[in-house]
This record gives sequence, structure tokens and C-alpha cells, in this order.
Amino acid sequence: MKRKLFLASIFFLPLLGNTLFAQIHISNFLQGTWKMENRETYEHWSKLDDSSFNGFSYQLKNGEMKVSEFLTISSNSDKIIYTATVINQNQGKGIPFSLTKSDSAYVFENPSHDFPKRIVYQPLNQNQVKVTVSDGGKKGFSYILSKVTNQVNISNSANSAQSKQAAIPTQLMENWKILTSSSGIWTTDNSKYKSQNEPYNQYQLQWKFDEGRNSLTGKLYGIQEGEEKVEFWHFNTFWDAVKRKAIVFQISPNGSYGIAESEMLSDSIEQSLGVFHYSNGQSESSKHQSITKPTEHITTSFTMDASGNWLTNRTYKWYPTSQSDKAFSQVDTLQSGELILKQEITLNAPVEKLWNAYTTAESWKEWVTPIVEMDFKINGTIKSHYDPKAKIGDKGTIVIHILNYIPNKQITMQAEVAENFPAFMKGEEKNLYSIVEFSAISNSTTKVTLYGVGYKNEQRWLDLLKFFIQGNEMTLNNLKKFVEQ
Repeated sequence: MKRKLFLASIFFLPLLGNTLFAQIHISNFLQGTWKMENRETYEHWSKLDDSSFNGFSYQLKNGEMKVSEFLTISSNSDKIIYTATVINQNQGKGIPFSLTKSDSAYVFENPSHDFPKRIVYQPLNQNQVKVTVSDGGKKGFSYILSKVTNQVNISNSANSAQSKQAAIPTQLMENWKILTSSSGIWTTDNSKYKSQNEPYNQYQLQWKFDEGRNSLTGKLYGIQEGEEKVEFWHFNTFWDAVKRKAIVFQISPNGSYGIAESEMLSDSIEQSLGVFHYSNGQSESSKHQSITKPTEHITTSFTMDASGNWLTNRTYKWYPTSQSDKAFSQVDTLQSGELILKQEITLNAPVEKLWNAYTTAESWKEWVTPIVEMDFKINGTIKSHYDPKAKIGDKGTIVIHILNYIPNKQITMQAEVAENFPAFMKGEEKNLYSIVEFSAISNSTTKVTLYGVGYKNEQRWLDLLKFFIQGNEMTLNNLKKFVEQ
């Protein structure tokens, strides 16, 4: 039965990094910056994907930002874990709290911790949340967080120039788009600095937008013998509309962190100034400059000498790097609460060969099913079976309807729910669609992207999706083997 479900998964079922996490909506709700009532204390949260969510707490005093806590919400097996890492405490180790309730409030608990034992996020409305920190009994405190919009609160009738001044600058946003394009991975050579204490052939940066495209998250890690060995920094970058600067927060696994303010010095040069705070209690000023283009990202770091002069430290040239040659998948939660799958693979084959693999019975048999009847036209069908001894119409026959297509570019399909699918899917097939896009990168390279839409964010659907993860990627990898042989 497992193999019978693979075909349906590639055409209309989404992939989910962690199914339990997508069940809760706290990530969508908390995303952004929140201010504590009557205090200059803030929390900023960024959604990485449907299985991980990062944030940090900070205070503003005399215009300076002081980070007090690094926060994550992520999955661990079948649990949702809220982890709080207090700066300069517990040797940089975080304290985990497990989600125990998620209806009207999100309750995270750690009964073995001294204080707190319970942290509760209770949404009051779309723009306010009540946070309660306690020992699970009478000892504790509460406060209200109010959401801070990405722009200064300016009414529709306000001066348009003032509104424009509050928004993310165009060139900065362009830089963010370049950094996150394609895989979002950038690689640099480190042979000049490689040593016994720094054994890395390369470094890689990986950037991605949060779901609202209002901030960036990223990481810096070392590559040794072609494998990722050590993650050095995790980054959160967001726009501060009051200061009209980007805020860059980075933290290392050992608890060291840096906070900087970044701005465009010109149309091409971005500069950040800040301070690094190390786990040994020491700190130092930092300065970075970067030039970002679609084909390269140049970064230069500076250190300050005893006289207060900036000295050039290292300059790296980073180049965009393709994802692994295997299938890559991600799922996002739409504003409606439904799920959308984006799944892609890059193949060393011309787009015409990929099109034939999908649209001709002869090719189809080589990578999908041994039995197929294909009437490829608008309102046509693809009928197939995994059993080489079966006939179309026998139990287990899979029927896919072709709704429309653009030759060598796109196919929109819808699959019938067969008897081997769970009963709860019956009647829902009308809401499930699959879109296949073909993008010619060159005459001999093509990217195939699959979108699955219309899926409910419910536990029974999410449990089913666990099963399809391997099937989806296995089928796309079979396609790669077929067209590249």
C-alpha cells in the first residue's frame, strides 16, 4: 500500500517538515515585534518554517538596544518546545518548556525548573497578547504585549513623504531579495585563513525571509571536506521603523551574541555598527560592510584598535550556491490556515525532456508506474497502476484529471481519491489541486517546481502527511535518475 500512495503524493499532497507544529497557529500570531505595556521592552519573533520559530527579548535605553533573552519554538519528536536562553546565565544553555495546551492560550511547562515552571501566551485580540510567567501556582507575574507594525503608526491622511520614510528602504529590500533568492545559500572560500584552529575549507551563509517578508533569518556555518561541521551564528534581521535602520541580532551556540544597526551608505554599500558580547564576559565593537549583487555578495569586517580606529580584518566574496541535487520541499501556512506545498528539484535535462516525462505514456512508465493510460489534453486523464500485472480499472487504479496546461511551462491537475485513501478525504478532493511548473535554467538544465494547495491544517491530515514525505521526494528523485541517465 505504501507504494500506491506515492503517486498521489507527488501530484496533490503537501509535504510538512513537522506535522504537529503546523497544527498550532502561535507562529503566525506571534510573528513580528511586540512591545511591553508601559515599558521599553520588546520581543521580536521570526518564523523560519512550519517547524521552527526564533525570537529574542530586548530593552531600549537611550536609543541603545540590550538583548536579554534568546527564544525559540520548535519541534522535538511529537512535542512542541519553547526554549528560553537568558544572556550570561546557565553557561549559554537554554531552558526547555513543553507545550501542554493550545486552545485559547498556549501553555508551556517545565515542572523540574525552579522558576518559572510555566509560561503562557494568551492572545487577547489580533494585536495584543497577555504573557504570564509563574511557578504554576500563585507566584508569578503577567504583562501585556502589543504588536508594533513594520511602519510607524501614520494615519492614511498623514504626509506621504513621512510614510515613505518609515518604510523599508527600496535598496535594502532589494538586497534582502537577492540574499534569499533561489536556495538562499552563499558560499565563500576560506583557504587563505585555514589553519589547525580554523580547519574549514569554506563557509556558508543561508538566508531566508520570514513568512511575512518583513525580516530575515540566517545562519553561518563552516564546511569541512564538503560537509557542514559547525554552526557559528544564527541571525535575525528586521527593520526598525522608529530608528529607520535594520537591526541585526546574532547569537552563537555558546551564548555569545551581537547586536548591530545597519543602514545603506550608498546605493550599493550597506554598513552595520554594533557590539559583540562574548560568553566569557568580554565585549568589543564591530563594523561590517557589504555589497550585494545577484552574482556575488562581498563582506568586509573591521576591528577597532586601542585608539578607536577601524582596521580592516577580513574580506570574503560569497557566491550563490544551488541546493542539493535532491528534491527540496517546504510547506507554508496560508493566512486562511490552509497549507501550501512548494517542492522543487533541479535536473540536468532540457525542459522538453521533462515535459515528455510527464505527458507521454512511454516516458511515464520509466519513472512513475509500469501501467498507464494517458489522454493528455485539457479535461483529459492519466490513469495508472503500480502493479505490473494489473489492468486499468482494477482496484488500486489512480485517476488524475488534467485541468489545463501550457506546453513546456505548467500543468494543473486534480486526483481522484481512491479506495485506498482514508475515508475523511472523500468529498475533499474538489479542493485539492496540484500545479507543476517547468523552468528552463539553460538549454540543458531545468527546475521542476510542484505546488500542492487546498490542504487542511487538521491533525488527521497532518498525520497522513508524515507518510507522504518520503514518497514525494522519492518520486522526484526517480524522475532525476530517469531524465539524467
